[in-house]
Amino acid sequence: MKPPPGDKAWKILLVDDSPETMRLIAAELEGKGLEISRAENADEATRLLVGKNSRPDLVLLDVIMPGVDGRKLCRFIKSNEMFTGIKVVLCSTMDRQRLQKVAAECGADGYIHKEDILGRWVVEQLRQEERAQAADSESPDQR
Repeated sequence: MKPPPGDKAWKILLVDDSPETMRLIAAELEGKGLEISRAENADEATRLLVGKNSRPDLVLLDVIMPGVDGRKLCRFIKSNEMFTGIKVVLCSTMDRQRLQKVAAECGADGYIHKEDILGRWVVEQLRQEERAQAADSESPDQR
């Protein structure tokens, strides 16, 4: 994926039926300077995909969702010329080998296990807390 022109950030569409998971993944990605749009289901995602100002560079797509699941949405995106150039990466907690197989079967550009994203986020939060505590202990007490 080539970088966007100028100072624009890459646009990521995050599709997940869990608001909490979406919040945590979005926090991880926004910390990297990415522009995040969110959809809780395939209908919301489709509306954002066709929007002129909201077309993403990449869709990070949960596999298991009620209604139209991530596999079906991925196939729809990949088979529609309107969405040419949009990368689709599946994201799930399912077994890694199964996730790899599902990604290949539905034409996804890649896959990532949710634990990989969330694990990095948790570690970064703990490191920030350690740095803050270290800075507090080094600063003179001004009471």
